[in-house]
Amino acid sequence: MSRFTKSPATVQDFIEGANKTEEVERTTRTTRTRSSGKPWDGLDKKAASKNVFNLRFNDYYWAMLRHLAEKSDKPLQRVVKEILLPELEKRAKGG
Repeated sequence: MSRFTKSPATVQDFIEGANKTEEVERTTRTTRTRSSGKPWDGLDKKAASKNVFNLRFNDYYWAMLRHLAEKSDKPLQRVVKEILLPELEKRAKGG
């Protein structure tokens, strides 16, 4: 189901609606950060992924990543997540 109740009539209406959505999301993040101390507190760690991040590799690391994915018969994204997410947790906890 869409967040929009009606289609914007003009391009300007569309832009204004997008700005309102961004402001609500920014306010929600700020409120959550102030009340709990960490921006990720209150978020579901196991929720489905919805954010996209473009990560660039040189040929050396790209070949290494592809090799690991093929060797483990896992998608590239899963290999990266299995390596990256534990390190994010560790660093976020101050380790």
